[in-house]
Amino acid sequence: HDLKAICITNQRAGDCAQNPGTDKPRFVLMAAIHPRELSTSELAWRWMDFLVSRYGVDADITALLDHNEMWIVPVVNPDGREIVESGPTTPYTQRKNANTTLGSCANPPTGSSQYGIDLNRNANFQWGGAGTSTNPCSLTYRGTSGGSEPENYYLQNLLSSLYPDQRGPNLSDTAPLTTTGTFITLHSYSNLVLLPWGWQECFGEACPPSQQAPNDVGLRSLAFRMSYFNGYETGQPSEILYAASGGTDDWAYGVLGVASFTFEVGPTSGTCGGFMPPYTCQDSMFWPKNRDALIYAAKSARQPYTLSLGPSTITPTLSLTTTTPGTPISLSAPINDGTYGSFGIAKPASQPIAAAEYYLDTPPWAGGTPLPLSAQDGTFNSTSEVASAQIDTTGLSLGRHTVFVRGRDAAGNWGPTTASWITIIADPTSFVYVPLIVR
Repeated sequence: HDLKAICITNQRAGDCAQNPGTDKPRFVLMAAIHPRELSTSELAWRWMDFLVSRYGVDADITALLDHNEMWIVPVVNPDGREIVESGPTTPYTQRKNANTTLGSCANPPTGSSQYGIDLNRNANFQWGGAGTSTNPCSLTYRGTSGGSEPENYYLQNLLSSLYPDQRGPNLSDTAPLTTTGTFITLHSYSNLVLLPWGWQECFGEACPPSQQAPNDVGLRSLAFRMSYFNGYETGQPSEILYAASGGTDDWAYGVLGVASFTFEVGPTSGTCGGFMPPYTCQDSMFWPKNRDALIYAAKSARQPYTLSLGPSTITPTLSLTTTTPGTPISLSAPINDGTYGSFGIAKPASQPIAAAEYYLDTPPWAGGTPLPLSAQDGTFNSTSEVASAQIDTTGLSLGRHTVFVRGRDAAGNWGPTTASWITIIADPTSFVYVPLIVR
């Protein structure tokens, strides 16, 4: 079966092309590289439905799709998924792809023996290390060489065609702060946000700097920002789970410099635990917990290693959303640098808020004019502030306008923008009555 990739954006000429030179930052979400992890694909489809249904309805999602591309691969391992779905009464627990050329393994598959290669041990970056097996029937069998499987060959080609190569060839090379792009691979289960390196072994303790990724500061900050929304535990795989070499997220970061993560979706036990939880868990747990985490990852794609260091702007409040030209609008927005998850290894420290600003229609990255917001309590000096301003609508054209708000911390880091709408309508008192004369 072919691998399907979907691109969602407000499309201009040249958008959604497999060209890393685009000016629209890209967020790639992929799911079901382990096909038995059924809920991950549904979460990816929910993300697609949400983006499409909220465009033109929600200001923040509309701005996101106007200025970014969202790429989704909902089933990375379709042949393995077909095996899972072929179980006569319950799904088979197939974890690997459908390569039957190696070993003499159980068929139908079992939880300890099955044909195939574990695609999340087969990427050709740090292939063959910790957390992999040389036994063809093992569930973590790594294959005969890095990138040996067609699924990984074409997945890596896709990612290379979407992201520029922004990191040097050495393990110690740091991707620049101007790096663009975010990437998440969805797995289940354990309620975790995992960041590179996955191939390093830290034996359940905090990894020392020598075993951290060169961009650990930005990666860890972004991971903890996302876990603020889903409540998951955060850290490198061997810090909070186990080491895994040849993983997709390590490849995306290690080869291209992209800010890459794994979400382990769902608890280890309970009604919604395990690889095959009830479908109702999507509505009750998986989607509501992860929606805003995905939005944050998408917003950060413009410059993940800097934006994740800055404060979050919570949904602004406007005194009016529809008004006539010249009527001022009061804008207030909570700016919070404490939006880090509570559980994990080496949680970043929050900084005091130092400034906030808004833009009308043209965002900061497109050369918009910054307009200041003031601290509502008189001084920016806390990690969480409410910033406010009066929007002067004089001279604004009729129609809808986008207000972009962002905050800066005391270390000089600007966070992602949050968008709202105001609509300017004609003043009814300005109309001149002209009687209709019928002859």
